Amino acid sequence: MEKEEAAIKEAAKELEKREEDEKRAYVGGNKSIDPNSQLWTTRYAPQSLKEICGNKAQVEKLQLWLREWQDSKKANFKKPGKSGMNVYRAVMITGSPGIGKTTSAHLCAKLEGYTPIELNASDARSKKLVEDTNSLGVTITDKTCLIMDEVDGMSSGDRGGVGALNALIKKTQVPIICIANDRQAQKLKPLMGTTFNMTFQKPQVAMVRSRILTIAFKEKMKIPANVIDQLIAGSQSDIRQVLNMLSTWKLSSNTMDFDEGKSL
Repeated sequence: MEKEEAAIKEAAKELEKREEDEKRAYVGGNKSIDPNSQLWTTRYAPQSLKEICGNKAQVEKLQLWLREWQDSKKANFKKPGKSGMNVYRAVMITGSPGIGKTTSAHLCAKLEGYTPIELNASDARSKKLVEDTNSLGVTITDKTCLIMDEVDGMSSGDRGGVGALNALIKKTQVPIICIANDRQAQKLKPLMGTTFNMTFQKPQVAMVRSRILTIAFKEKMKIPANVIDQLIAGSQSDIRQVLNMLSTWKLSSNTMDFDEGKSL
């Protein structure tokens, strides 16, 4: 237990240092957003692979696929590579809400030197983009990575829906990461042959607990581990939901007991 506490304090110190650097950058005019004004889900989003809770092997595979994407393109997506992924221009990450799918996509893209452009697939703007990649108002370069979130929320019709996305994937000149909760959704059938499937599992409770306790410690909140466990169980390991609950709770209190946690 002592070892775990020391690791939590050390990780909280790292978060503190990172935030100090970001504040300095903000005050110095190099950064446009004050970290204090950000939602906790943004403020504490992982910035390195070791900060990601669970699915490490999948995240590493995704990173490697992005690293080799330009070479795969030169080979006309004919060489599978070690993972068998390099014949695909796009991947599909599926799994429960709040377990880090979108966060991992952004982090891997940035680590491999790409500029991630995230689109919510059910948004009308992205329907336009799927039909015409120039309609976004930003320049798509070799170093752009498109992240299509909530693909299972798209219409199943051809126009602007899954069919149009599939047509885009078949000819895309930049990597596309699609994200959905349910791989088996009927409307995603057309994407089965054109995307590499990556299933994300819910992270182990101990991993989520450690991350949440680190953030709570950094925020000077006194919350026992059994209360954190209860929040994790109640949210079904949805890290995003737990962080949103804690940030709301902190507006009025820095402590939480078992009964208060239960009432959430």
